[in-house]
Amino acid sequence: MLQTAGTVNLETILKNNLGKQTLHFTIWDAKEKIEVNLPSRNTKIHISNELLATLKSQQIDFKLN
Repeated sequence: MLQTAGTVNLETILKNNLGKQTLHFTIWDAKEKIEVNLPSRNTKIHISNELLATLKSQQIDFKLN
């Protein structure tokens, strides 16, 4: 995985925000127009303003339900 000094690994972000909320990933292939929804089996997170700010600063798209 490529990382620059200003980027943080998604795994590290999630491990720093462990909690009780379930986590789901949606992988989208725009070329093939295929979407795959993947629930995390063992990672649960705590949603906080700090987590949301970190995801935004890393330009990671997310949606809250």
